[in-house]
Amino acid sequence: MTVSVRREPLSSPIARALVSALDDELSRQYPEPGATHFRLDAEEVSDGHGAFVIAWVDGSPLGCGAVRRLDATRAELKRMYVAPAARGRGVGRALLEALEREARRLGVRQLLLETGVRQRAALVLYERAGFVVVPAFGEYRDSPLSVCMAKDLTAVHVRGARAGDRAAIEAVTLAAYQEYAAQMPEHWERYRQNIVSTLGSVEPRDQLVAERDGEIVGCVLLHPAGSTLIGARGEPITLSLPEVRLLAVAPAARGLGIGRALMRECIRRARQAGARALTLHTTDMMRVAMRLYEGMGFARAPELDLSPLPGVLIKGFRLDLGPPGA
Repeated sequence: MTVSVRREPLSSPIARALVSALDDELSRQYPEPGATHFRLDAEEVSDGHGAFVIAWVDGSPLGCGAVRRLDATRAELKRMYVAPAARGRGVGRALLEALEREARRLGVRQLLLETGVRQRAALVLYERAGFVVVPAFGEYRDSPLSVCMAKDLTAVHVRGARAGDRAAIEAVTLAAYQEYAAQMPEHWERYRQNIVSTLGSVEPRDQLVAERDGEIVGCVLLHPAGSTLIGARGEPITLSLPEVRLLAVAPAARGLGIGRALMRECIRRARQAGARALTLHTTDMMRVAMRLYEGMGFARAPELDLSPLPGVLIKGFRLDLGPPGA
């Protein structure tokens, strides 16, 4: 399935057909007087004021959405719709990402939206994209069936990786680890190739990324318990506990709390999975990372130490998470 999102005039026949389908669906779901908010003017989505976009799925127009500027710092999502035949296939996420890019082009810092209490799938989509519930604003203040949400477009957002993130993840990781090349000149090329090989072999479900201003600025691997990894000598290693590997922050984005945000999400996911502890490995030359781990409660676990090469010690660390549900 191929999904592409492109701008479209609000007055076009395709746009009108999708908006009409959205209006019909919402009218059925919210028959209460005053429960629907359909207004959107062509001027509000004109260049410099907003945008209206259509999602094309294998060449068919099956979704739409809009963003309109509210003031100098805020914009609002409007008219988000995916045809029933295309739901559950990532079309809504593609629309949302495209509209976030349009909002950033407008120069706003906050993106607002309104949806309904009965739109469970939409609420999940927005929550996963980093939106949080906020007090009702504007025309929705007196609408008891409305749920208003907002996203800070300047904040760091951590999410699960996707297949299309692979190149950005590799670029960020190699840039982050390049500083160690001078400290291990005899081993650097082998280490670099190991990084590339590791990143190329993992599934997106085992990776997290941090985004800021729409760009991936950090990433990390989170291998679940039971994963089988390949050791330095080619031996298979089955993890009894989840493990963090290859935490990386783009050099230009350091000092913004990105590494800590990624680690917090690793800890949250490990707890959610019922793990009793979370492990990781690092070396003395990675002093900043080691301070971060220790500051978050990780303690030395010498029984996890590795020595893949003569004179090279990779130190094991462990964070106890307590019993499941604690």
